[in-house]
Amino acid sequence: MSAAKTKTPAKTSQANEIAALFIKTRPGVDSFCRAGHRFNKLGHGIVLELLSEDQVAALKAEPKLIVEECTIPVDGNASTQAE
Repeated sequence: MSAAKTKTPAKTSQANEIAALFIKTRPGVDSFCRAGHRFNKLGHGIVLELLSEDQVAALKAEPKLIVEECTIPVDGNASTQAE
């Protein structure tokens, strides 16, 4: 992994949604770590804005994971940054 941590922009066609990845393990894999995150068979979403390009590439290339692009609806008052 390169030292540069370039964030992937979260672009969507609608202003009330944030681009994300939904990631879960493949059948037969109970738990697996990649790109600083732990995944299981239930899966969870990660906002693209929070991942570097290298992390996204590593997740998508990992044969033990199922990675789907998705969007997450947001409230107009919500923020993606920790306060």
